[in-house]
Amino acid sequence: MRFEQGLPAGNGCMQGSALSEGLLRPRGIGTAALRLAADLRAGTGHAEPSPPVATAGQSRGIPPLFCPIPSSIHPHAADIERRALAWAEEFGLGTSEVGRRRLIGSKSAQWCCRLAPDGDPELLELAAEWTYASFLFDDDHLDESGSQPDASVSMIGEVLRALDSPESTDASNSPYPAAYRDLSRRLRKAAGAVAVRRWIDGHTEWFLGALSGLTYRAASRHFSLGDCLNMGHRDAGIKICYSLVEIANGAALPDDVLLASRPLQVATQAAHFLVSADAAIFSFDREVDQGSEQINLVNALMRHLDCDRGRALVEAVALRDAVMVLLMQLRRQTPGVVEQLYLRQLGTFVSGNLHWCLTNERYNTEVGRSPGSTGLSSMPTEGTIDPRTLPQIGWWWRGTPTRG
Repeated sequence: MRFEQGLPAGNGCMQGSALSEGLLRPRGIGTAALRLAADLRAGTGHAEPSPPVATAGQSRGIPPLFCPIPSSIHPHAADIERRALAWAEEFGLGTSEVGRRRLIGSKSAQWCCRLAPDGDPELLELAAEWTYASFLFDDDHLDESGSQPDASVSMIGEVLRALDSPESTDASNSPYPAAYRDLSRRLRKAAGAVAVRRWIDGHTEWFLGALSGLTYRAASRHFSLGDCLNMGHRDAGIKICYSLVEIANGAALPDDVLLASRPLQVATQAAHFLVSADAAIFSFDREVDQGSEQINLVNALMRHLDCDRGRALVEAVALRDAVMVLLMQLRRQTPGVVEQLYLRQLGTFVSGNLHWCLTNERYNTEVGRSPGSTGLSSMPTEGTIDPRTLPQIGWWWRGTPTRG
Protein backbone atom coordinates (compact mmCIF):
# COMPACT_ATOMS: atom_id res chain seq x y z
CA MET A 1 0.00 0.00 0.00
CA ARG A 2 2.11 2.85 -1.28
CA PHE A 3 0.51 6.30 -1.53
CA GLU A 4 2.31 8.07 -4.33
CA GLN A 5 2.99 11.81 -4.74
CA GLY A 6 0.78 11.88 -7.79
CA LEU A 7 -2.44 11.72 -5.79
CA PRO A 8 -4.84 14.60 -6.36
CA ALA A 9 -4.69 17.65 -4.13
CA GLY A 10 -7.61 19.07 -2.18
CA ASN A 11 -9.10 16.94 0.56
CA GLY A 12 -7.23 13.84 -0.60
CA CYS A 13 -10.40 11.87 -1.38
CA MET A 14 -10.17 9.31 -4.12
CA GLN A 15 -12.91 7.16 -5.54
CA GLY A 16 -12.58 3.38 -5.57
CA SER A 17 -12.05 3.30 -9.31
CA ALA A 18 -8.74 5.08 -8.86
CA LEU A 19 -7.25 1.84 -7.60
CA SER A 20 -7.64 0.21 -11.00
CA GLU A 21 -6.27 3.34 -12.67
CA GLY A 22 -2.93 2.87 -10.90
CA LEU A 23 -3.04 5.94 -8.65
CA LEU A 24 -2.95 3.73 -5.56
CA ARG A 25 -0.40 0.98 -5.86
CA PRO A 26 -0.27 -1.45 -2.93
CA ARG A 27 3.26 -2.50 -2.04
CA GLY A 28 4.52 -4.36 0.99
CA ILE A 29 1.26 -5.81 2.34
CA GLY A 30 0.26 -7.91 -0.67
CA THR A 31 -3.43 -8.61 -1.06
CA ALA A 32 -4.49 -7.06 2.26
CA ALA A 33 -4.84 -3.57 0.79
CA LEU A 34 -6.62 -4.93 -2.27
CA ARG A 35 -9.13 -6.80 -0.11
CA LEU A 36 -9.80 -3.71 1.99
CA ALA A 37 -10.20 -1.54 -1.09
CA ALA A 38 -12.68 -4.04 -2.52
CA ASP A 39 -14.61 -4.04 0.78
CA LEU A 40 -14.72 -0.26 0.77
CA ARG A 41 -16.00 -0.11 -2.80
CA ALA A 42 -18.66 -2.67 -1.91
CA GLY A 43 -19.70 -0.68 1.14
CA THR A 44 -18.67 -3.39 3.61
CA GLY A 45 -15.58 -1.76 5.04
CA HIS A 46 -17.14 0.13 7.94
CA ALA A 47 -18.28 -2.66 10.25
CA GLU A 48 -16.49 -2.48 13.58
CA PRO A 49 -15.72 -5.76 15.35
CA SER A 50 -16.51 -6.49 18.96
CA PRO A 51 -13.64 -6.00 21.41
CA PRO A 52 -11.72 -9.10 22.48
CA VAL A 53 -12.24 -10.72 25.84
CA ALA A 54 -10.35 -9.05 28.69
CA THR A 55 -7.03 -10.60 29.54
CA ALA A 56 -6.63 -12.36 32.86
CA GLY A 57 -4.15 -11.26 35.49
CA GLN A 58 -3.64 -9.50 38.74
CA SER A 59 -5.34 -6.13 38.42
CA ARG A 60 -3.51 -2.98 39.38
CA GLY A 61 -6.66 -0.89 39.48
CA ILE A 62 -6.55 0.22 35.85
CA PRO A 63 -10.09 0.38 34.44
CA PRO A 64 -10.72 -1.60 31.24
CA LEU A 65 -9.87 0.46 28.17
CA PHE A 66 -12.18 1.04 25.21
CA CYS A 67 -10.72 -0.15 21.91
CA PRO A 68 -13.15 -1.86 19.50
CA ILE A 69 -10.36 -2.55 16.99
CA PRO A 70 -8.98 -6.11 17.00
CA SER A 71 -5.30 -6.87 17.08
CA SER A 72 -3.42 -9.64 15.33
CA ILE A 73 0.26 -10.48 15.09
CA HIS A 74 2.47 -11.17 12.10
CA PRO A 75 2.73 -14.90 11.33
CA HIS A 76 6.54 -14.72 11.31
CA ALA A 77 6.84 -12.89 14.64
CA ALA A 78 8.93 -15.60 16.28
CA ASP A 79 11.51 -15.61 13.48
CA ILE A 80 11.62 -11.81 13.44
CA GLU A 81 12.18 -11.80 17.20
CA ARG A 82 14.99 -14.34 16.99
CA ARG A 83 16.86 -12.43 14.28
CA ALA A 84 16.37 -9.04 15.94
CA LEU A 85 17.69 -10.32 19.28
CA ALA A 86 20.71 -11.76 17.49
CA TRP A 87 21.33 -8.34 15.95
CA ALA A 88 21.12 -6.68 19.39
CA GLU A 89 23.65 -9.17 20.75
CA GLU A 90 25.96 -8.51 17.79
CA PHE A 91 26.00 -4.79 18.65
CA GLY A 92 26.55 -5.36 22.37
CA LEU A 93 23.11 -4.22 23.53
CA GLY A 94 21.77 -5.54 26.83
CA THR A 95 24.93 -7.39 27.78
CA SER A 96 24.38 -7.30 31.55
CA GLU A 97 22.04 -9.78 33.22
CA VAL A 98 19.46 -7.07 33.99
CA GLY A 99 19.91 -5.52 30.55
CA ARG A 100 19.36 -8.87 28.85
CA ARG A 101 16.21 -9.48 30.87
CA ARG A 102 14.88 -6.05 29.94
CA LEU A 103 15.82 -6.57 26.31
CA ILE A 104 13.96 -9.87 26.04
CA GLY A 105 11.14 -8.81 28.37
CA SER A 106 10.30 -5.77 26.25
CA LYS A 107 8.95 -8.10 23.54
CA SER A 108 9.85 -5.41 21.03
CA ALA A 109 9.49 -7.72 18.05
CA GLN A 110 5.98 -8.68 19.13
CA TRP A 111 5.12 -4.98 19.44
CA CYS A 112 6.28 -4.28 15.89
CA CYS A 113 4.52 -7.38 14.59
CA ARG A 114 1.24 -6.15 16.13
CA LEU A 115 1.62 -2.64 14.74
CA ALA A 116 2.01 -4.00 11.21
CA PRO A 117 0.69 -7.57 11.17
CA ASP A 118 0.71 -7.63 7.35
CA GLY A 119 4.07 -5.89 7.00
CA ASP A 120 7.14 -7.00 5.10
CA PRO A 121 9.12 -9.42 7.34
CA GLU A 122 12.53 -7.95 6.51
CA LEU A 123 11.36 -4.40 7.23
CA LEU A 124 9.65 -5.55 10.42
CA GLU A 125 12.95 -7.07 11.51
CA LEU A 126 14.59 -3.65 11.07
CA ALA A 127 11.75 -2.06 13.02
CA ALA A 128 12.18 -4.61 15.82
CA GLU A 129 15.92 -4.00 15.96
CA TRP A 130 15.33 -0.26 16.31
CA THR A 131 12.80 -0.88 19.08
CA TYR A 132 15.09 -3.16 21.08
CA ALA A 133 17.89 -0.60 20.82
CA SER A 134 15.65 2.36 21.61
CA PHE A 135 14.02 0.88 24.71
CA LEU A 136 17.47 0.29 26.16
CA PHE A 137 18.72 3.70 25.03
CA ASP A 138 15.70 5.30 26.67
CA ASP A 139 16.37 3.45 29.92
CA ASP A 140 20.10 4.24 29.91
CA HIS A 141 20.06 7.88 28.83
CA LEU A 142 16.60 9.42 28.82
CA ASP A 143 14.34 7.96 31.48
CA GLU A 144 16.23 7.59 34.76
CA SER A 145 15.40 9.89 37.67
CA GLY A 146 19.07 10.66 38.33
CA SER A 147 19.97 11.53 34.74
CA GLN A 148 21.00 15.10 34.01
CA PRO A 149 20.09 16.73 30.68
CA ASP A 150 23.65 17.85 29.96
CA ALA A 151 24.92 14.32 30.47
CA SER A 152 22.61 13.06 27.72
CA VAL A 153 23.21 15.78 25.12
CA SER A 154 26.52 14.40 23.88
CA MET A 155 25.14 10.89 23.36
CA ILE A 156 22.01 12.29 21.68
CA GLY A 157 24.26 14.21 19.31
CA GLU A 158 26.19 11.06 18.46
CA VAL A 159 22.98 9.19 17.70
CA LEU A 160 21.57 11.99 15.54
CA ARG A 161 24.82 12.18 13.60
CA ALA A 162 24.73 8.40 13.05
CA LEU A 163 21.16 8.60 11.77
CA ASP A 164 21.74 11.60 9.48
CA SER A 165 25.14 10.47 8.22
CA PRO A 166 25.60 6.70 8.52
CA GLU A 167 28.92 6.99 6.69
CA SER A 168 30.32 9.14 9.54
CA THR A 169 32.99 7.82 11.90
CA ASP A 170 31.97 6.52 15.31
CA ALA A 171 33.48 8.76 18.01
CA SER A 172 31.89 6.99 20.95
CA ASN A 173 32.63 3.89 22.99
CA SER A 174 28.90 3.34 23.45
CA PRO A 175 27.21 0.63 21.36
CA TYR A 176 24.26 2.89 20.49
CA PRO A 177 25.71 5.12 17.71
CA ALA A 178 27.02 2.07 15.85
CA ALA A 179 23.65 0.33 16.17
CA TYR A 180 21.70 3.35 14.91
CA ARG A 181 24.23 3.88 12.13
CA ASP A 182 23.68 0.33 10.94
CA LEU A 183 19.89 0.75 11.02
CA SER A 184 20.04 4.02 9.09
CA ARG A 185 22.28 2.53 6.43
CA ARG A 186 20.08 -0.53 5.92
CA LEU A 187 16.75 1.34 6.02
CA ARG A 188 17.91 3.77 3.34
CA LYS A 189 18.45 0.81 1.03
CA ALA A 190 15.28 -1.11 1.93
CA ALA A 191 12.49 1.43 2.50
CA GLY A 192 10.81 4.36 0.77
CA ALA A 193 12.43 7.79 1.01
CA VAL A 194 9.41 9.56 2.54
CA ALA A 195 9.04 7.14 5.44
CA VAL A 196 12.79 6.95 6.07
CA ARG A 197 13.03 10.73 6.20
CA ARG A 198 10.16 10.82 8.69
CA TRP A 199 11.89 8.11 10.73
CA ILE A 200 15.14 10.07 10.89
CA ASP A 201 13.47 13.41 11.63
CA GLY A 202 11.26 11.80 14.26
CA HIS A 203 14.32 11.26 16.46
CA THR A 204 14.80 15.00 16.80
CA GLU A 205 11.25 15.32 18.15
CA TRP A 206 11.77 12.32 20.45
CA PHE A 207 14.93 13.82 21.91
CA LEU A 208 13.24 17.22 22.33
CA GLY A 209 10.53 15.58 24.41
CA ALA A 210 13.00 13.43 26.33
CA LEU A 211 15.28 16.36 27.18
CA SER A 212 12.23 18.32 28.33
CA GLY A 213 11.39 15.48 30.69
CA LEU A 214 14.96 15.23 31.96
CA THR A 215 14.99 18.99 32.58
CA TYR A 216 11.81 18.83 34.63
CA ARG A 217 13.02 15.84 36.63
CA ALA A 218 16.38 17.46 37.34
CA ALA A 219 14.58 20.55 38.66
CA SER A 220 12.08 18.43 40.67
CA ARG A 221 9.27 19.89 38.58
CA HIS A 222 6.20 18.15 37.19
CA PHE A 223 4.44 18.37 33.84
CA SER A 224 1.05 20.01 33.94
CA LEU A 225 -1.81 18.37 32.07
CA GLY A 226 -1.19 20.81 29.24
CA ASP A 227 2.51 19.91 29.19
CA CYS A 228 1.58 16.23 28.89
CA LEU A 229 -0.77 16.90 25.99
CA ASN A 230 1.91 18.98 24.24
CA MET A 231 4.97 16.89 25.00
CA GLY A 232 3.89 13.39 26.06
CA HIS A 233 3.77 11.95 22.55
CA ARG A 234 7.09 13.62 21.76
CA ASP A 235 8.79 12.13 24.82
CA ALA A 236 7.41 8.74 23.76
CA GLY A 237 8.81 9.07 20.22
CA ILE A 238 5.43 8.38 18.64
CA LYS A 239 6.29 9.89 15.25
CA ILE A 240 9.18 7.47 14.90
CA CYS A 241 6.98 4.57 15.92
CA TYR A 242 4.36 5.38 13.30
CA SER A 243 7.03 5.87 10.66
CA LEU A 244 8.05 2.27 11.36
CA VAL A 245 4.49 1.19 10.54
CA GLU A 246 4.71 3.12 7.26
CA ILE A 247 8.07 1.52 6.52
CA ALA A 248 6.92 -2.02 7.28
CA ASN A 249 3.71 -1.62 5.27
CA GLY A 250 5.33 0.34 2.46
CA ALA A 251 2.56 2.91 2.97
CA ALA A 252 3.61 6.50 3.52
CA LEU A 253 0.88 9.07 2.86
CA PRO A 254 2.37 12.16 1.16
CA ASP A 255 2.42 15.35 3.22
CA ASP A 256 0.33 17.29 0.68
CA VAL A 257 -2.52 14.76 1.03
CA LEU A 258 -2.29 14.63 4.81
CA LEU A 259 -2.09 18.40 5.31
CA ALA A 260 -5.03 19.01 2.96
CA SER A 261 -7.37 16.82 5.01
CA ARG A 262 -8.52 18.01 8.43
CA PRO A 263 -10.01 14.59 9.36
CA LEU A 264 -6.72 12.85 8.60
CA GLN A 265 -4.76 15.41 10.60
CA VAL A 266 -7.08 15.00 13.58
CA ALA A 267 -7.02 11.21 13.30
CA THR A 268 -3.23 11.18 13.14
CA GLN A 269 -2.85 13.34 16.23
CA ALA A 270 -5.55 11.38 18.05
CA ALA A 271 -3.82 8.08 17.31
CA HIS A 272 -0.48 9.47 18.47
CA PHE A 273 -2.09 10.63 21.71
CA LEU A 274 -3.72 7.24 22.26
CA VAL A 275 -0.47 5.32 21.87
CA SER A 276 1.41 7.65 24.22
CA ALA A 277 -1.46 7.79 26.74
CA ASP A 278 -1.75 4.01 26.89
CA ALA A 279 2.00 3.74 27.46
CA ALA A 280 1.75 6.35 30.24
CA ILE A 281 -1.14 4.55 31.95
CA PHE A 282 0.58 1.17 31.95
CA SER A 283 4.04 2.50 32.84
CA PHE A 284 2.94 4.75 35.71
CA ASP A 285 3.66 2.32 38.56
CA ARG A 286 7.03 1.44 37.06
CA GLU A 287 7.94 5.11 36.86
CA VAL A 288 6.82 5.70 40.44
CA ASP A 289 9.13 2.87 41.53
CA GLN A 290 11.97 4.56 39.65
CA GLY A 291 11.12 8.06 40.88
CA SER A 292 10.64 9.22 37.28
CA GLU A 293 6.88 9.82 37.18
CA GLN A 294 7.13 13.63 36.98
CA ILE A 295 6.07 13.81 33.32
CA ASN A 296 3.54 10.97 33.32
CA LEU A 297 -0.06 11.70 32.33
CA VAL A 298 -1.47 9.97 35.42
CA ASN A 299 0.79 12.05 37.68
CA ALA A 300 -0.32 15.22 35.88
CA LEU A 301 -3.97 14.32 36.45
CA MET A 302 -3.33 13.63 40.14
CA ARG A 303 -1.97 17.15 40.48
CA HIS A 304 -4.51 18.75 38.13
CA LEU A 305 -7.46 17.27 40.02
CA ASP A 306 -5.79 17.05 43.45
CA CYS A 307 -6.75 13.39 43.62
CA ASP A 308 -5.26 10.00 44.40
CA ARG A 309 -3.84 7.44 42.00
CA GLY A 310 -7.09 5.51 41.66
CA ARG A 311 -9.15 8.44 40.49
CA ALA A 312 -6.35 9.72 38.26
CA LEU A 313 -6.22 6.34 36.50
CA VAL A 314 -9.97 6.50 35.89
CA GLU A 315 -9.66 10.04 34.51
CA ALA A 316 -6.71 9.06 32.29
CA VAL A 317 -8.65 6.11 30.86
CA ALA A 318 -11.75 8.30 30.40
CA LEU A 319 -9.71 10.91 28.52
CA ARG A 320 -8.12 8.39 26.19
CA ASP A 321 -11.49 6.64 25.72
CA ALA A 322 -13.05 9.93 24.58
CA VAL A 323 -10.28 10.29 22.01
CA MET A 324 -10.81 6.65 20.97
CA VAL A 325 -14.49 7.42 20.34
CA LEU A 326 -13.46 10.35 18.14
CA LEU A 327 -11.05 8.19 16.16
CA MET A 328 -13.74 5.57 15.59
CA GLN A 329 -16.16 8.26 14.37
CA LEU A 330 -13.55 9.54 11.93
CA ARG A 331 -12.97 6.00 10.67
CA ARG A 332 -16.70 5.60 9.96
CA GLN A 333 -17.34 9.00 8.44
CA THR A 334 -14.28 9.85 6.33
CA PRO A 335 -14.82 8.86 2.68
CA GLY A 336 -12.27 7.71 0.15
CA VAL A 337 -10.24 4.55 -0.39
CA VAL A 338 -6.91 6.23 0.40
CA GLU A 339 -8.34 7.79 3.53
CA GLN A 340 -9.82 4.51 4.73
CA LEU A 341 -6.59 2.62 4.14
CA TYR A 342 -4.72 5.27 6.12
CA LEU A 343 -7.27 5.33 8.95
CA ARG A 344 -7.19 1.57 9.27
CA GLN A 345 -3.42 1.66 9.43
CA LEU A 346 -3.74 4.19 12.28
CA GLY A 347 -6.29 1.95 14.01
CA THR A 348 -3.99 -1.07 13.83
CA PHE A 349 -1.21 1.11 15.26
CA VAL A 350 -3.39 1.98 18.27
CA SER A 351 -4.85 -1.46 18.92
CA GLY A 352 -1.56 -3.28 18.38
CA ASN A 353 0.19 -1.05 20.90
CA LEU A 354 -2.60 -1.47 23.45
CA HIS A 355 -2.65 -5.27 23.23
CA TRP A 356 1.13 -5.29 23.64
CA CYS A 357 0.82 -3.05 26.72
CA LEU A 358 -1.64 -5.49 28.27
CA THR A 359 0.94 -8.27 28.49
CA ASN A 360 4.32 -6.55 28.24
CA GLU A 361 6.81 -7.17 31.02
CA ARG A 362 8.31 -3.69 30.52
CA TYR A 363 5.11 -2.21 31.92
CA ASN A 364 3.42 -5.11 33.69
CA THR A 365 6.45 -6.83 35.22
CA GLU A 366 9.44 -4.74 36.17
CA VAL A 367 12.30 -6.84 37.54
CA GLY A 368 10.94 -8.90 40.45
CA ARG A 369 7.30 -7.75 40.14
CA SER A 370 4.36 -10.07 39.59
CA PRO A 371 2.49 -9.61 36.30
CA GLY A 372 -0.54 -7.39 36.33
CA SER A 373 -2.88 -6.69 33.47
CA THR A 374 -6.24 -5.24 32.73
CA GLY A 375 -8.71 -5.83 29.94
CA LEU A 376 -10.79 -4.10 27.35
CA SER A 377 -14.26 -2.65 27.65
CA SER A 378 -17.08 -2.52 25.14
CA MET A 379 -18.02 0.93 26.44
CA PRO A 380 -15.89 4.03 27.14
CA THR A 381 -15.24 5.10 30.72
CA GLU A 382 -16.76 8.42 31.79
CA GLY A 383 -14.67 11.08 33.51
CA THR A 384 -15.03 14.62 34.78
CA ILE A 385 -12.79 16.30 32.21
CA ASP A 386 -14.42 17.29 28.93
CA PRO A 387 -11.58 17.03 26.36
CA ARG A 388 -13.34 19.57 24.15
CA THR A 389 -12.48 22.23 26.74
CA LEU A 390 -8.75 21.50 26.70
CA PRO A 391 -6.94 24.11 24.59
CA GLN A 392 -4.32 21.64 23.38
CA ILE A 393 -6.72 19.11 21.83
CA GLY A 394 -10.21 20.68 21.97
CA TRP A 395 -9.90 21.76 18.34
CA TRP A 396 -10.06 18.10 17.30
CA TRP A 397 -13.81 18.19 17.97
CA ARG A 398 -14.45 21.67 16.50
CA GLY A 399 -15.36 21.56 12.84
CA THR A 400 -14.88 17.80 12.71
CA PRO A 401 -18.00 15.72 11.93
CA THR A 402 -18.62 13.43 14.89
CA ARG A 403 -22.05 11.93 14.38
CA GLY A 404 -22.74 8.63 16.13
